[in-house]
Amino acid sequence: MTIQPKPSIPTFQSLWPPVALVFVLLLPGCGKDPEADATAELAASFEGSPAKADVVKANAAFEERRYKDSLKLLHSVVGRRDLTDRQERAIAGLVGQLLKAVHEDPQLSKDTQLHRMMELLVRRTMGET
Repeated sequence: MTIQPKPSIPTFQSLWPPVALVFVLLLPGCGKDPEADATAELAASFEGSPAKADVVKANAAFEERRYKDSLKLLHSVVGRRDLTDRQERAIAGLVGQLLKAVHEDPQLSKDTQLHRMMELLVRRTMGET
């Protein structure tokens, strides 16, 4: 009988290395409304892109605090694999705002599925998967 290793559930600490980059990208925007800036930059970066409709929906879901819906839509956008540097930074900015929301909300911080979705989006955006 072999014992199967228990799959690890990502925690905020395990997400920190790829997320550190997100926070570094957000620092120049201090003093502004980061959430509004993140969604505005995401929309602007996809202007004229075939993925624009999904990005608009992802922004609306994010603003309505439907974070999993927003992440699902962004996963489909990232899956197209033709992102520009600006689009990657914009997605990272939105994930950074989501991490802030997760950190400030005890219910969200316990949501392992949300953590995993964020981790996978960051990895896919960085080309790791």
